[in-house]
Amino acid sequence: MGNNWSIKNDLKSSFVLAKRNLLSFFLAMIGLVILLLIAIVAVSIPLAMAIGFTIGSTSRAKVNVSNPAVWVIVGLGILLNILIFTFAMMVLGGIFGMSKEIVENGKSQAEKPFRTLKEYFLSLFLASLIIVLIIEGLPLVMGGINAWAYGGDAPLIVDWIEGIAFLAWVVFTIGFTIMILPGIVDGKSVKEALLESINKAKNNPARIYSMVGIYIGIYVGAFLPIILWAILSGSGNAIWIAIYAPIMIIILVFIVTPAMILTFSRIYNDLEGGTLAEL
Repeated sequence: MGNNWSIKNDLKSSFVLAKRNLLSFFLAMIGLVILLLIAIVAVSIPLAMAIGFTIGSTSRAKVNVSNPAVWVIVGLGILLNILIFTFAMMVLGGIFGMSKEIVENGKSQAEKPFRTLKEYFLSLFLASLIIVLIIEGLPLVMGGINAWAYGGDAPLIVDWIEGIAFLAWVVFTIGFTIMILPGIVDGKSVKEALLESINKAKNNPARIYSMVGIYIGIYVGAFLPIILWAILSGSGNAIWIAIYAPIMIIILVFIVTPAMILTFSRIYNDLEGGTLAEL
């Protein structure tokens, strides 16, 4: 298993299965988005209040990198960022549980992600936190060093180098961690899932990184017209953006994201020698 693969088959099978289970994915995603928003609000309110209090007690004249209060604000902001993305990753973990059933049996039910979250809550939380720390860790450290070294006003060339390094790191680490959540919903421990995810990426780099690149390209490409419009026109204000952006978000959330998760669930099962549903 895993030897007779092709980009076309991995993509085609995922979008076919996503289409067949469109309603289940739609209902599941609606419920999970609501759950995610509740979790985000729950952690955002106390942290936002702490940030607001710190800002309120800091003199405008002392807002610079040498002021400890500024670093407290930055630290709270980073903590909020990590928690939000950890919760978002947990939501994806629930979808991976649903996708596992679809990949193996061809169908699943909308409540499956919630059962997955309940059954593997602690493992999904720890795994999600580890994934976020791995992906964001180096960029956060480099960004902090940059801010400290240049006082928040780095030369343009430094910003460009930093941006390219960040992008390369994100792509690299996504590839090495993408199989962690499928491993968790397959019953593995966090440590086992992490080590096996790394091994799968090392042993199958073409298959895994081609899919990572394709889906990143899809997500970035979806908003490229808006980015180019803002750059070329000097403004993001346009009636077509108000129509285009919501449509693209709906397509990405309810079609592309389920297909992406199905793709990596299918690859995981194939590499594990597991069952693959007939198309």
